[in-house]
Amino acid sequence: MPNAPTKHRNQKSQMASLKERLAILNREAEKFCAIDAEKSLLLATDALTLSLSVQDAQAEAKSRLNIGYAYFRLCKYSDALAHVQQAREIWRQIGDSDAEREALHCLGSIYAMMSNYTLAKEYYTQALTLAKELNDKRGEARALANLGTISEKEGNFGDALHFSKASLKLLHEIGDKKAKAATLRNIGVMYEKLSDYSTALSYYRQSLALREEIGDERGVARCLNSIGVVYYRQINRTDAIEAFEKCLAIFRRLGDRHDEAMTLSYIGTSLIDSAQYDDALRALQTSLAIRQEIQDRRGEAVAFTEIAKVYLKSNRLALAAKHLKKGLDIFRAVGDKYKVAETLGHWTDLYLLQNKTAQAIEALNQGIEIAESIGAKALLTGLYRRSAQIHTQLGDHAKALKHLTCCYELDKEIFNEESDKRLKLLQIQFEIERKEKENDMLRHELMAKEKALQTISKFLIAEAESQTELKMRLMDIKERIATGAFEAIEKHLLDVERNLNPEKTWEIFEREFLKTHPEFLTYLSRRFPALSPTELKICAMLKLGHSTKEITQLLFISTSTALEHRSNIRKKLNLPAKENLTAFIARL
Repeated sequence: MPNAPTKHRNQKSQMASLKERLAILNREAEKFCAIDAEKSLLLATDALTLSLSVQDAQAEAKSRLNIGYAYFRLCKYSDALAHVQQAREIWRQIGDSDAEREALHCLGSIYAMMSNYTLAKEYYTQALTLAKELNDKRGEARALANLGTISEKEGNFGDALHFSKASLKLLHEIGDKKAKAATLRNIGVMYEKLSDYSTALSYYRQSLALREEIGDERGVARCLNSIGVVYYRQINRTDAIEAFEKCLAIFRRLGDRHDEAMTLSYIGTSLIDSAQYDDALRALQTSLAIRQEIQDRRGEAVAFTEIAKVYLKSNRLALAAKHLKKGLDIFRAVGDKYKVAETLGHWTDLYLLQNKTAQAIEALNQGIEIAESIGAKALLTGLYRRSAQIHTQLGDHAKALKHLTCCYELDKEIFNEESDKRLKLLQIQFEIERKEKENDMLRHELMAKEKALQTISKFLIAEAESQTELKMRLMDIKERIATGAFEAIEKHLLDVERNLNPEKTWEIFEREFLKTHPEFLTYLSRRFPALSPTELKICAMLKLGHSTKEITQLLFISTSTALEHRSNIRKKLNLPAKENLTAFIARL
């Protein structure tokens, strides 16, 4: 039987092994969260079970956070909240403020998706406080951006711009392009709500350029969606629908249910204005079903009001009233002032169709008051125009003139230099289309070059391998034969030796490599000047995904030498042990 110290060592070794497996499960769960939420959930659940068995509180909290994020991606918000709140409580008890801050961000995002803006703001504010205490600029920028988004949804555009621009400044300092692109788009949305379309487009263009630069397909689609909304605002329905349909295809391919529903809503609204009521209703009902499935309350309200507009246009007033009430109740519950004011305008139209003039004026005045309080100029213009029409019919020409004057002044503010804005829109549309075509051409060209380079390098490797094999065979024959054939064999061996030309082989490879990656070797040598010429050659081959065996064949070196070079490269690049060398080189 093993003695006590040996048994203790075995138990300690087993515990270490379990904790290493636990760490791997949590890392894998985190990695898959954005691309396969169901797989992430399975991995995180396994990690939670293991963390409980080894009584590791830190790992348990991490597992619960990963489960929460997975449920969040799957739109199961109640389940997500339960696990993230437990994770936060564990981190609070053990004093891990950095981890607690991540849980606060997650809680804020869940409540935001549930349209509970009060609680979302509370958690984001707590996350901001912790980030400042920890001097974490990235966390601070993230919290500020989230507070800006919540303020915008509440119709508080002044605070929304303040938070978002403060976030943008920090993101510029730390160089986070992805988060910066998202914040630029959010600021554009705010200016669009304030009817400053020129400024909104400027921010959308900046966001789009960054998204394209970092290869963020979902982000590109969201920017195009925003630009489509501006087309819609500028009464350019055909281009708007075309932009929305491109985005819809991308979101469906990515499995993004939230953005799919939002884009269907945009398409439905555009079809209403084109009097295509049946198509509009189908798009909006599909959007409503998705919104209800993923528990997006604000989105659900948007779908209800848009469906109500279809029923208003087709004179089905009872159905219109039913859907408007559902939408208005939700907008009021979640505190979305902009949408409350907009929906009151639709109630005005309904009351007028029902010949309820007093109720129409009351609803309209409520909408005007809210729109004035949040500075929504385009919305306010429409409400003033309705009010002028009603008071003209009632013979109250003084009030009608007053509201028409307000409408005229707002129109001048919004649509000043209208022709210049339309020209800018056409230029943006042309630039986007040209960029898309250029990107397609570049992708195809790069693929062709990569394929050609792979073919050439494989040929060189095969040729080198063949020559090396022939040399080995001849050397073997030389050792075995002691007859008169020796001189002939010696001659063949010398010929092969002359043909084994590593410098010439590398020259061919390098020439083809530089056609596809012209700056790679220069960039690598400048960033890591300690790399030797041979190590630079090995990095070039790793860039193409070649194995150690293929490297030895092309460079005519032994396996042990190649492995030693790889080890030296890792040290000179200062790579941690868990970082994959080939993957790192491929990203450069």
